[in-house]
Amino acid sequence: MSNDVIEPRPADSGDVVPSVSDLVDVNVIELRLPCRSFRIRYKVAEPGEFSMTTEFLLRLLRLVNALPETTIGEFFGFTNDETRFIVDHVENQGYVRRSKGRVHLTDAGHGLFSESEEPALFEVSNKEERFDFDLISLAPSDQFRIFDDFEYRLPELSIEPMETGEQASAVVMRAFKRFFQEFRLKRGGTRLEKQSLYTVDFVNAEQRFSTLVPVTVSVRKDDPEFPEASVLEWRSGTELDDRSGIVQKCAEFVRSIQWRADQFAPSAISTCTRIAPSQLAGMVKDNHLNAEAFFKATLRQAGELRVDRQTVRVVGQLWTDPNRARFASALKYAIARSSSRPKMQFWLKPSIPHWGATRRVAGILGAVEKQLAETPDGAIRSILAGEGRVSRFKTRFNGILTFPNSSLPSGLEIFLVPSHVVYVAVHSPLKHAEGYPVPIGIISFDSEVLSRAQAALFDILRVPGVSAHHCDWNAADMVVEAQAVLAPVVADTSEENTVE
Repeated sequence: MSNDVIEPRPADSGDVVPSVSDLVDVNVIELRLPCRSFRIRYKVAEPGEFSMTTEFLLRLLRLVNALPETTIGEFFGFTNDETRFIVDHVENQGYVRRSKGRVHLTDAGHGLFSESEEPALFEVSNKEERFDFDLISLAPSDQFRIFDDFEYRLPELSIEPMETGEQASAVVMRAFKRFFQEFRLKRGGTRLEKQSLYTVDFVNAEQRFSTLVPVTVSVRKDDPEFPEASVLEWRSGTELDDRSGIVQKCAEFVRSIQWRADQFAPSAISTCTRIAPSQLAGMVKDNHLNAEAFFKATLRQAGELRVDRQTVRVVGQLWTDPNRARFASALKYAIARSSSRPKMQFWLKPSIPHWGATRRVAGILGAVEKQLAETPDGAIRSILAGEGRVSRFKTRFNGILTFPNSSLPSGLEIFLVPSHVVYVAVHSPLKHAEGYPVPIGIISFDSEVLSRAQAALFDILRVPGVSAHHCDWNAADMVVEAQAVLAPVVADTSEENTVE
């Protein structure tokens, strides 16, 4: 499990967070980029020892056999001293000789042209190496590494069918020629070196593999209807320009994630209202949440947690950069306040497409584990609760509880470190009945909010049919153990300590 440390950002002293961007980050997902290794046989040319003037003098003498030294000076526009200097220089190298006022090529000079119409003013080296390309833009890929089970199950970008045989080799040859200098620099070459690609002689396809592309999903503050995808965490500048096909595929993938407002259950709204009533006051009517109003109110409020502001509204997944910082602040305050250490941390997974498709999930769990250190019973254990496909999280959570389909409040997400910090969110499209599911909710370290969240999660874990899908420790009954961690807290219906 990752032990990434989340550093809190400094608290904002004002009541309004200044706008530094037109976008709000709502998610980070990581997509598998299909790649392939190719073994390529090629030649590189190293620059030789001759200047341009020397090269042209040698070519000129090869064409006309011999010239008077004065004619050479007239041809190049040199003075007598300059002409004598260049002829002396080439003569000292053994490539020309003077005879009866004329300058001739020597046998060594003629030998420079033995295999070409041009003098061999460089050295040619044969090389054969493996090079890795992505299969969308055919640009140099990140280095191959073995994925763990979680990474292997992350979503994969789609690719177009590639030509086979000679056509495929020709495509890869063109790509190698285009990106040769980038490959060379990645392998320790310098920009001062004048090494150039001479020929590409052979290409052979080898293993397929994937690398990961982190994609930040954002919505506009003034029009949050459509999600926007950014891969600037992965590449920027000209490297990104060379990979426009990947950018397009990432954007298409994000736009394909759709969720209907009627897909999340009224019980999800009632649970949020039960946990943080003042934060949802005036925004819920008949168990219907005005998601757009909540979004706008969140942008207007102060977003940083303080001793006198223990609950804040948030937009986006817990693992976005702004919310990770808020969560770190809340955890820091909670640890300073409490001497107890919980035995477990709980994450209720919503049944939305591609939830948790990022290594940042493990980063948050690892940060909590590191900050809280070990309890008398050992390290704090992480528990995932959810419906549907949960097997890919086995390497990220110590235990997984599965629920019968449609038994959980659809669209509800809760991350709880008992007696310390809680993140509660519902996932809903904004402005329209169908669209990208934007998480909107709260982060809190207020003791009353924590008590209500713990009681709500305890009730959820008592749903009939819940079972242990995965447990990496010797538990007599993991369900009973998880319920026991939550059971002692009695729900409190009073208002949380919140400064608007």
